[in-house]
Amino acid sequence: MVGGLGTRVGRLCERDKMTRPTVGRLVWAGAPVPPHGLQRMKNAIHPEGDMHTPYGARESLAVATIAASQVLSETAARTRVGEGTCVGSRFPG
Repeated sequence: MVGGLGTRVGRLCERDKMTRPTVGRLVWAGAPVPPHGLQRMKNAIHPEGDMHTPYGARESLAVATIAASQVLSETAARTRVGEGTCVGSRFPG
């Protein structure tokens, strides 16, 4: 299942109109994160909050990350047409 637990939590938040406005940052790792899942979770947290999706958390220490705001504004449209999921920029070193 793409997105796993985070996708289910996002659906629940959307369905029940649940918000956590005191949450400013979330980290979602361990599964590919679809743009609709990022949007649902961003809608549930502080309006200026963001999510990060580190890549490599399962295989090793995280080696790259991307913010949900960047996915939603820059890469989601390309993902929807089959260009893959952007995992962001690698960490220095």
